[in-house]
Amino acid sequence: MPPLAGLAVATLAPAGLLSVTALTAVASALLIRSVAGSLSPGPGTRAPTRILADVREGLALLVGHPVVRTLTLVGTTQAVAGGAWLAMTVPWADRVLGIRADGDARLGLLFACWGVGGLAAARLVPRLSERWGGARLALAGLPVSLACAVAVVSATHWVPALL
Repeated sequence: MPPLAGLAVATLAPAGLLSVTALTAVASALLIRSVAGSLSPGPGTRAPTRILADVREGLALLVGHPVVRTLTLVGTTQAVAGGAWLAMTVPWADRVLGIRADGDARLGLLFACWGVGGLAAARLVPRLSERWGGARLALAGLPVSLACAVAVVSATHWVPALL
């Protein structure tokens, strides 16, 4: 969860963060070990030719359905842009905001604030989807996302960037 990770980076020493990472890795291993049955179908359950038919069927739906096609393209573009944005966050914070990557708690606060925004969106999206529909909301959210991104990169001080 990004807000908790940001808070941890802002408040814990590196040794504390490594301890948290080790504990979550142990918890993950125990949870994986607790899975009782197989998650994959048994041998011979599905023929490879059926898988190819399923892929063809899915691609045909994608090509033939304008709403699904548009949302898939928009989602893919947004995911790629979001990945690039995240990759550039630390160098941008270092060079523009003066937030150093080596132990500066403000970097953790920056990530935590974005996480809080994500949690707020998670609460709002279901209600807004009911009102406007998922496709319309997804397409309307893109200019809002762009405006927020422009506001963040326009900031030259770390406090406005947090907001």
